Amino acid sequence: MKAHSSRRLEPQNASSQSRQRKLLRTLWVHLNTSTKICLQHEMTSGSFA
Repeated sequence: MKAHSSRRLEPQNASSQSRQRKLLRTLWVHLNTSTKICLQHEMTSGSFA
């Protein structure tokens, strides 16, 4: 019974892990794009000059 239940839980765990990885990747991309936009805005406004 134990082996059967653990085997049944494996695919669910894997799918949740991949979902978390996708979420993290999208968050990371969003952060990168937002920081790039902020940097470009500051450079064009001349605060770095």
